[in-house]
Order: sequence, then C-alpha cells, then structure tokens
Amino acid sequence: MKILYIAMLLGICITTANAQVTCRTDSYGTQRCSGTDSGGERVNTTTRTDSYGTSRTTGTVGNNDVRQTCRTDAYGTTRCN
Repeated sequence: MKILYIAMLLGICITTANAQVTCRTDSYGTQRCSGTDSGGERVNTTTRTDSYGTSRTTGTVGNNDVRQTCRTDAYGTTRCN
C-alpha cells in the first residue's frame, strides 16, 4: 500500500513540474497568457494590437516586468523595443 501511495505522489509531482502556458484571445484581439514556463517561473502577460499593427505586451515573468512594443511597417518589417 505504501508503494502505491508513493508512486501516486511521485506521479503528481512529475505532472505538476511540467511547464504550461495558456493563451487566450478575446473578441477585441487582446491576448492574455498565463501559466508556468519551463524554468518554473510564473508567466502573466497581455498583448494588445492596434489597427496600425503596433503590438504592446505588458506583464510579468517571474519577478521580472515585461514591456515591449513592436511595430510592423508597410513592407512587413517588424521592429521591437
């Protein structure tokens, strides 16, 4: 019985150690991602894209703030800062 219990606990630990980030996009085109990355860091980001093709991403990964803006011009060139 103890072996079965230990095997079950080990299976739960291995399953919860897997990285999983889930992203959802709402009807306005806002993408929200949350979960845990492969390094065990908590991920929580939001990306909004306007009608000019500018995408702004904000949020956190672990203890780090994320702020990035990307623009795509008429030639398809994307620049991020």
